[in-house]
Amino acid sequence: MDCIGPAFDGKFKWLRGLEIPADVMNDPQYPDGCCVALPCNATSILKVNPATDKVHTFGNHVLEQCGSNRWLYHGGTLAPNGWVYAIPANATRVLKFHPLTEEVCLIGPEFPGGQKWFGGILGSDAPDACVYGIPHNETGVLKIDPTTDEVSLLMHEDGGPLPDGQWKWHGGLRSKNKIIGFPNNSDRVLVVDCRQDRVYTIGDSSILRSGRHRIPQDNRYKYLGGALTLDCRYAYLFPCDAEQVLRIDCETDELKLVGPLLLEGENKFQNGFVVSFSFHFGQSN
Repeated sequence: MDCIGPAFDGKFKWLRGLEIPADVMNDPQYPDGCCVALPCNATSILKVNPATDKVHTFGNHVLEQCGSNRWLYHGGTLAPNGWVYAIPANATRVLKFHPLTEEVCLIGPEFPGGQKWFGGILGSDAPDACVYGIPHNETGVLKIDPTTDEVSLLMHEDGGPLPDGQWKWHGGLRSKNKIIGFPNNSDRVLVVDCRQDRVYTIGDSSILRSGRHRIPQDNRYKYLGGALTLDCRYAYLFPCDAEQVLRIDCETDELKLVGPLLLEGENKFQNGFVVSFSFHFGQSN
């Protein structure tokens, strides 16, 4: 283990990173592709070349105009067009950048407010797939179309907004053409049908419950991460302050609590992963 690159001052500079494959970079300087980290409190994008251990930043001139100076972006993804789209937390606009040319720009309308969306997820494996942002405090799902750079909001299927504020969903995952939003403080699971641009919720507080250690009971911080089975049929959500693993049937939208009661208290697990023999592992906080 070693530290590489220059020293960078400050706290919470970059939050979450992306692996950019060599075929996307398509440049002999990057035989192994590159890694990029998304700006949180830093007004720059961090870039690492694994082949040379070169570390540098770029994009300062644009990020200084993003409408905030802290907790700028929370999550993003590499779109099929080779550009990265970052999801605004406190920043007011979507960030778009090319990992090879280092061209950086802000796209779409301005969105005021703090901690608006959490996580960026591709809606399918198609070459024209859109990018979706999961509402944290915002009232709609963020939709980015990389073929046009159009940025829009998807509201609930009943035509109205989702609840305002509340730190509702903590990112999500995709099963085929359906995105599942992890219920943090919301008592319902968010579902986005990307094929139909349909947004709806499933479940209620009878199954989505926080742990008995929360006194007074506020039903918060229930699930902050999950993983899919290899066939994409089931999503397993790992309990943070909830007491059991939540299983979601991504085809039928059925919810079921599985496994033993986990009574260790708060911040038990956050993210997790699945391995080839179909066991799921949760990562503790």
